[in-house]
Amino acid sequence: MTIRVYYDPTQGLVQKDVAAGQEGVALAGAAGTTGIAPYALNKTSHSINATLSAAAAGVHMLSGTAAITVALPNATGSVGALFTFVADSAHAHIVTASQDTPGTTPIANGANHGSSYTLENLVGTSVALQSDGINWVVLGTSNTGSLA
Repeated sequence: MTIRVYYDPTQGLVQKDVAAGQEGVALAGAAGTTGIAPYALNKTSHSINATLSAAAAGVHMLSGTAAITVALPNATGSVGALFTFVADSAHAHIVTASQDTPGTTPIANGANHGSSYTLENLVGTSVALQSDGINWVVLGTSNTGSLA
């Protein structure tokens, strides 16, 4: 007998007999999302300034007639949350950590820290940030952005 254990969002933890070669552990996602709860990777479009919560983790498309500013949730209350911001218009959109303690610099890119990240003024520019419980860590960028 070969066992496979997997998590199904509607049934919870499921264990069943399977054919040899299909054993292991698997995760089944909820319809319309990717990622693992509580931070499923949702896709959201923004055309005006926005203040985000940890539950809004996912891909955020930024597009407007001018640059817009998006405020990340507090890093300490968002452990593990992953946000990816993509410029969908040629503007220098800004991602801030303004919900964190004023005067702190919780966005970290290696040894460099800042309180905001400005995307390059190009369509398709992106930055991925993840909370480690203290800072928003820059996981990667597609072009040159600036940390301030």
